[in-house]
Amino acid sequence: MYGRPASGDEFVMQRSGSDEKPLGFWTRGGVLAAAAGIDRPKELRVAKALIEAKLRPPAAVLADSATDLRGLLRGLVPLSGPLKWVLVCESSALIEDEGFRMATSPPVSIFLSAGELFCVDDTCTHETYSLADGWVENCVVECALHMAKFDLRTGAVLSPPATDRIRVHEVRVQDGEVFVRIPATYRREEMA
Repeated sequence: MYGRPASGDEFVMQRSGSDEKPLGFWTRGGVLAAAAGIDRPKELRVAKALIEAKLRPPAAVLADSATDLRGLLRGLVPLSGPLKWVLVCESSALIEDEGFRMATSPPVSIFLSAGELFCVDDTCTHETYSLADGWVENCVVECALHMAKFDLRTGAVLSPPATDRIRVHEVRVQDGEVFVRIPATYRREEMA
């Protein structure tokens, strides 16, 4: 075990595929605080570095056994730094299986698929192209340019030519308005 879980911490369990060796994460205020696992020493060494980096990975990213923990650490899935909640739109503006591109730099998009809301960095990691312009079905977005597919829940690559995952962001609905939690370094672009 690395770190010390405390009362009130949120717990997320990850299993490593068919061998069912669990890896558990505790977050405190959204920041990764502790990790423990059975027969997974490599992942625990990486988890220790993630804890020391004070990352804020979404629970869905931690729970996904396909998550590349080293990718989180190397910044391929950059999740560190201060975050802010930003109003996107009214929930009624979102259409099932279509992307809603938010005017930020870098751009992010919100998707409503299978009745769930998702927010991801909008640019395909294979080539600079908007994922909001792609096809969406069953919580998967397919880039319209070269057909790379990404899991909207985790950002994982599901088919080439992309090899790097996309970043995922937390989403919440409050009083009919959709908010996303993005890094403070993301700039909101002014509408003309």
